[in-house]
Amino acid sequence: MSISDTIRAIGFILPIHPQSYCIAQAFLIEFGSISGLLWTSIIAFCLYCVVVQEINNIKKYHMFMILIGYILPIFIAALPQMTNSYGEDNGWCWIKQEYYRFLWRIGGFYAIMVIVLFFNAICYYKIIREIRYEIELLTDSDHEISDKQKLFSRFRMYPLVIVICYLPLLCKRIYEIFNDDSIYWLTIFSVITTSAIGILNAIVYGLTDSVKEILLDTLRKLPFSRRASRYENFDSLPVNSLI
Repeated sequence: MSISDTIRAIGFILPIHPQSYCIAQAFLIEFGSISGLLWTSIIAFCLYCVVVQEINNIKKYHMFMILIGYILPIFIAALPQMTNSYGEDNGWCWIKQEYYRFLWRIGGFYAIMVIVLFFNAICYYKIIREIRYEIELLTDSDHEISDKQKLFSRFRMYPLVIVICYLPLLCKRIYEIFNDDSIYWLTIFSVITTSAIGILNAIVYGLTDSVKEILLDTLRKLPFSRRASRYENFDSLPVNSLI
């Protein structure tokens, strides 16, 4: 998923002129967006297999994940270019606004986003229901209950990333279907939320307890952290030893 978000970010960085750069930007944005969405479903599917179906050998689906997460988005992103549908649109390059090309937007992105959202919601509903059931069965071990509750809270956040990041953009596009103009503040807000998907994915999916421990250990090794710990040790010394 981080690769997809990086490719998408590179696409936004590219200039829109000349035309070859514009097409490259549109392709990278399309590929990165679709790939990132599909990887959220792949993660949801893997968690469903482990938690609900109790399938531990997820590696057997590795090639299937690569096919869905990277190969399929390349194919989908290449389709609009076959009809010369990539071009400049509202400050950056993506699929043009013409009517039949607008169908590429629906079929090539928004329909996929809605399908992914529903698929993820179903997976996480079953996962959360299973974890909640396991929490009810745990009565003796407070540690296990705490771990399950952490998973419960984390899994609830996964589908919200897509909703938070893409719902404003979806509302903007629906408005533009029925109106000839666009809402400026909604355009700006949708740009901000869609641009934040990379950092939100990193926080929600990547900031696990083990990653937090590694980050804290790294911070403790920094010079200012060592200086602070030296003062803490100084304060903890007995008074007689300082005289």
